[in-house]
Amino acid sequence: MRETIFFFILAACCLARAVLAAEVPASFIASPPARYQALDSATRDLLARSVLEKKLIVPDSRAFTGATLWDFLDGSFTPALLETVVQLRKAAEDQRLAPYIVTLREVYAGTSWGIKFYGPDALIASRLLGDDFCHDIDSIVRREHGNTPHTWWRHLGTVAGLGSLHLGLSDGAGYHDLHIDTTNPATRRGAFGDASLCDYSMKKVLAHNMDIKSSNPFTSELRQFLELDVLGYFHWRLGSVLAQELASAPTSTHRAWPTLLSLVRAIGQKRAVLVEAATKLANQTDGISRFRAELDGDLEKETTDIGISLRLFIDHLISDGDRVGYFPKTTDRADLIVMSAKVEGDGTLSLSTHDVDW
Repeated sequence: MRETIFFFILAACCLARAVLAAEVPASFIASPPARYQALDSATRDLLARSVLEKKLIVPDSRAFTGATLWDFLDGSFTPALLETVVQLRKAAEDQRLAPYIVTLREVYAGTSWGIKFYGPDALIASRLLGDDFCHDIDSIVRREHGNTPHTWWRHLGTVAGLGSLHLGLSDGAGYHDLHIDTTNPATRRGAFGDASLCDYSMKKVLAHNMDIKSSNPFTSELRQFLELDVLGYFHWRLGSVLAQELASAPTSTHRAWPTLLSLVRAIGQKRAVLVEAATKLANQTDGISRFRAELDGDLEKETTDIGISLRLFIDHLISDGDRVGYFPKTTDRADLIVMSAKVEGDGTLSLSTHDVDW
């Protein structure tokens, strides 16, 4: 693992040197007007390479025949676009991504400030493996970004005064997309059973969607995300409620059995709905297949654990009833034995509708 990391660092350094060494004719960047003299040399050279190689689509450099970079900026760049390049390159530098921004394809400034650029896929992907980046749910996020073939990654930190970096890694698009969102809905990695997937703050997701789609924040993408998050929350609540209820069940009294049986039946019904919903969402939402598998696995384990707890509970009721000589109806003891065998035998919660009426 260390050798692999060293290789990527070495390759990144080599790439950075190669990019910096790329020849930009001195005449093309000479004698900047006063309004451009504060432009840092790294941003200046990035713009110059992009214009000279005619890689820029927006603003369009493909037909540019001017003598200097300053001619192009005067004719095609607004102050907002130039500021976007400056800020994005600086933010990328802070996050060790700047060496991978080789040439620009597009610069945009609207609800987000961003650049589309050409750079080495593998090296960028290796940088995203760190704990400071998390992977978004692509099928939801892609729809918010034009359905282009990118996988989306979000930086967990915040760029002072701006927001968070959001990076679309090319997944067949041929270029990458990096922009700053003013709100960051992610809090950490590890959601839905996937070690790299973003874990989200519900309040921040709502704020983020209102920020980028203020006219109609409750989009289909947001509704699908809310379903996902509620599903994960319900799974957690299911486990915690079960643990608390079974742990606090008063096993020394016969009258606890009907209440507990009703609880178990309700949980069994909710479990079926939960698994069905997880399966449906997993089939239409990529990036959470592990969540669906883990969810179903956890529920199966919970079901088994509940079955064991119930069997012990029933056995306790039988021994307690024998000890005090208390079974209101002659069939009650036999019914409990049948239930105990059934719970132990199939490990499910599909008990009959029979109630033990103490």
